[in-house]
Parts: sequence; structure tokens; C-alpha cells
Amino acid sequence: LLEGREVSLYETLNYTVLDPSGLLGTPLAVVTTTVLAFVIFGAALFTLGGGKLFLDLAIALMKNIQGGTGKSSILASSLFGSISGSAVGNVVTTGIVTIPLMKRSGYSAKEAGAIEAVASTGGQLMPPIMGSAAFIMADIISVPYQNIVKAALVPGILFYFTLFLQVHFRATRKEIKNYEKADIPSIKDTLRQYWPFIIPIVLLLYLLFSSNLLAPKTAIIASGACILAAIFTPVKPNIKKILEIIDTTGAGMMSILPAVAIAGLIIGILSITGLGFNFGMGVVEQSGGNLAILLILTALAALILGMGLPTTAVYILMASLVAPALVQAGIDEIPAHLFVLYFGVLSMITPPICFASIAAASIAKSDFIETGVESMKLGISGFFVPFVFVTQPELLSLNITDISYWVNVTGVLIAFLFLAGVIEGQIFNPLGWGNRVILTLLIIALLFTQRNLMWNLPIIITSTAMILWLFKQKQKN
Repeated sequence: LLEGREVSLYETLNYTVLDPSGLLGTPLAVVTTTVLAFVIFGAALFTLGGGKLFLDLAIALMKNIQGGTGKSSILASSLFGSISGSAVGNVVTTGIVTIPLMKRSGYSAKEAGAIEAVASTGGQLMPPIMGSAAFIMADIISVPYQNIVKAALVPGILFYFTLFLQVHFRATRKEIKNYEKADIPSIKDTLRQYWPFIIPIVLLLYLLFSSNLLAPKTAIIASGACILAAIFTPVKPNIKKILEIIDTTGAGMMSILPAVAIAGLIIGILSITGLGFNFGMGVVEQSGGNLAILLILTALAALILGMGLPTTAVYILMASLVAPALVQAGIDEIPAHLFVLYFGVLSMITPPICFASIAAASIAKSDFIETGVESMKLGISGFFVPFVFVTQPELLSLNITDISYWVNVTGVLIAFLFLAGVIEGQIFNPLGWGNRVILTLLIIALLFTQRNLMWNLPIIITSTAMILWLFKQKQKN
């Protein structure tokens, strides 16, 4: 099944190094141009104090909400991760502050680490500035980056919507304390000192989505804007800070470049020997033509290949090995590539080699396997979202003028609300096993009737009635 044609050493070296499908191919080109520019922007923003703006605002906004420590971690990490594109870097940057706060408020060490790990990992899936893999995806399938962002918006919202609900339900069940007054920064002081950093972020988004400039140029311009903005903040830009930005950029690139380069070599070998084609066809054959089995095999392949590799490298391999098989099976290109990206990203929280969970566990001082298992539980929506948008690609269209689109989105949101409740055993009150079974059946019904309005609408009404009944039960208690 995995046999490839015999190739001479000279031909192999020539092809794997010089051919566009090899070492010096598209992935490395994108990393050394587009990704480098955005790493510079992230390094400039965080080194000069923009990260403090995100973190302080997230804490202050969640100060009076039960479980606010966990929710501020989600908010801050989603903002950080969307720009940094590195799950581990995100955990290390925000987790140093958020994890101790969560532990003090009542979350266990493994829970605090897991919340941070999942929230940081999801940043690579959340528009507007996703991880470096999104830029490579746009180049591989030859579509504008804006199209990738548009398609990734609803799945990203579903991911964080479910995570937020799970953390809320858990905080309610465990009666997690709110922030202590000493831990709450002043929104007024934070904005007064660091508001100029809003300008480069807005400028980046404007140039990225409303101008004809190439993505690397927009990031470089925004990086310059960060340096200018810092002049009006307590962290004044100087030679030491500029060198720190360069150092941070170099460290960030060294975590990406070698893996992408090796991935390029692997892709070159897969191409010249025909092994890549055989692998894709093998997956299709093993599925027996069944789309569900094909998707499950693809997901498992991405999770296994993702162990120990950066997300970008995993996506490059999966885009070459399996994504074409999904497209051949009739799945549109963007959903197919987003599917493998999701599971490549989720390998960061999937034991036994789960880099984001390991980094969070080291800060939380918890067992990394237990933290990884807890991360999978809190990130459960990430394992379901890709199956939803692959089987229902219309959810990615953002067709906001179509009533049926909003009906479908409503049904999916209710399904993921119930998913969070079933996993945590709590919505308004603790859920018994009977209620969990009913909610599970409603989840299945909501997701499997998406394309049939005649069936989907009555089930949405039934589900809404179930929510109201659960709420009334809370009032009785």
C-alpha cells in the first residue's frame, strides 16, 4: 500500500531541495515572508506593553462574574493567541498571570492549566489574525487570506462559546470565588497608559481587509505603528527594547523554521516517490467510501502526526497527505483544509505529547497527563466543530441575509450549549443522568437535521422549551 517508485540519490537530493514542492518550496517561502512579518508584529506589540492592555482589560471586564478568573484567561488568551500564532508561547506569556489567579479562586491545578492551554490553543483557530498555518493554507489552495478568515469565524466562535460555557458551568458547580480586589487592575488606568496600542491593531485589521497591500507589508507597517504608539506609553521604545523585539522574533522563528523546512523535505520525498498519493488513496480505500470513517481516519492521522510538531508543520503534512483525499471525496477545499488544521491544532492538548498542556502544567505545578486529559474535556467542542462544518459547509458562508442560515446557526449554538452542559453535568442546576441523555438526543437531532428546515425548526423549538424548563427548575430550587 505504501510502496513508492525507486529514485536515485542524485534525483532525490535535487528534487527535495530545489523543487517548489521541496525544502525551498511554498511553505518555507510563506514562513520567511508573511509569517516572519506577523511574528515581528506580535513581538513588537507584546514587548512594548500591548500585551498588558489585553490582559488587564480581560481581568477587569470579568471581575464581577462568577468564575471570572477562568473567563478572563479565555478572553486574554484568545486575543494573545490570535496574534501570536503559538499555543505554547501564548501559554507561557499569559499563563504566568492567569494560572495562579485561577488556582487562588478555587480551580484545581490541573483545571487552571487546562483552561489556559485550551484557550491559548484556540487562538490559532480564531480570526481575524490566525496562526501562521492559515497564511500557508491561503497560499496552498490559492485563495485570498480574507476567505480563510471568513470561513473560520463561525467555527472559532463555536469553539470559544462552548469553552466559555463549560468554564461558567464548572465555576457555578464548584462555587468558584470572584477576583480579590488586590488582583483587579483599573480599566481607567490601563486605558490611560496603554490606549495607543489600540491604534496599530486597528491599523493592521484595516490594511489587511480593506487595502490592496500584501499581508507582510501590512504587518510591517503595523509593527512600525507599535513602536510609535509606545512613545506615548510608560514603556518607552529604546535600543534595548528594539533588540528585545529582534531577539523575541528570532526565538519565535526558530520554533517554526526548522519544522517547516523538514516538512518541506518530507513533502518532496512524498511527491517524488508517489508515496503521498498512495497514502491519500490508502486512507480513502480504508474508509470504504464512507465519509464518516474517512473523516475519523483523517482526524486520527492529524492528531498522531501532530504529536511533537508545531501546528504549521502538521498542517503542511496533512495538506499534502490527506486534504486532497477529502477534496476527492466531495468536500470543498476550504472546509477540507480547515478540518485538518483543526485536528493539527488540537494535537497541542491531546496526550501523551501535548505541548500546550505540558507548558501549562509546568506553571500550574500539576501532572501534565492529567492536565492534558482535562484539556481534552474542556476543549471537547474542538473535536466536534470540524465534523459540523465539513458536513454543513453552508455554516461557513456567513450568508447573513438568509433566514435559513440563522436558523441553522441557532440550532448549532443550542447543540453546543447542550454539549457543554452534558460534559460538565450542569446548566442552571446539576444535571441528572436522565437529563443528560435527553440533552444528548437533542444534540444529535439538532446536528443531523441541519439541512432540513421542516425538521430542524421543531427540534429548535423543543430544545428552547427544554432550556426554559431547566431554568424554571432552578427557580423552584
